[in-house]
Amino acid sequence: MTHANRIGVAILLSTFLVSHPGFAASCYEKSPNYDLLGDKYFDLDNSTPLTASDKKILDSSLRKIVGNWKGIGSTFECVGPELDPVAENNKFTLSAKISTNSSNELHVDVEKQLLVDKSKSNDHLFFFGANSYRTISITPNKIILVESFRQVRIKNRSEKDPNKKAREKFRPFYELIHTIEHSGTHFDYNLRRYINGSLAIEERWQLVR
Repeated sequence: MTHANRIGVAILLSTFLVSHPGFAASCYEKSPNYDLLGDKYFDLDNSTPLTASDKKILDSSLRKIVGNWKGIGSTFECVGPELDPVAENNKFTLSAKISTNSSNELHVDVEKQLLVDKSKSNDHLFFFGANSYRTISITPNKIILVESFRQVRIKNRSEKDPNKKAREKFRPFYELIHTIEHSGTHFDYNLRRYINGSLAIEERWQLVR
């Protein structure tokens, strides 16, 4: 990291520690897609493929963001019953290594350190490739991806479930909205995770080279 980039990280951290910008979200607020689609929101059969134009812009975007990044992040998590939720906020610093391959799969390896207890964790994010998305929006400096799925319950082979079909109907439905905004020197990531159409977790990163 160059001297100028170290200064950039220091500025981000100092701003972050002095004043934590509040999340605009509120606990268990409804997904905008749920409001738009109604019962069709829970339909998993629809997916949006990349167009030729998407692929061309994506090629250029991925070349810009490959490399090593450092910065800050925060999470907003809803805990407790729907009628009386509690919003928990956590701040952390993080470093990220972003890489791609010939198939334009985007891999993001992240190491986080919580500011409260100094504990560390590692995440791996994977985009494109075999992933299918309900909605895709790709412009030169912004990527929005929406994916939906139901939680998979792994059962012991010896476990019998005579009501399998009925149980599968009530598996939690997840919607993840990923928003990436980027330039040659900045990488911002936002994740909103909805469960059964209600916001449960939001996470944000602000990274620099």
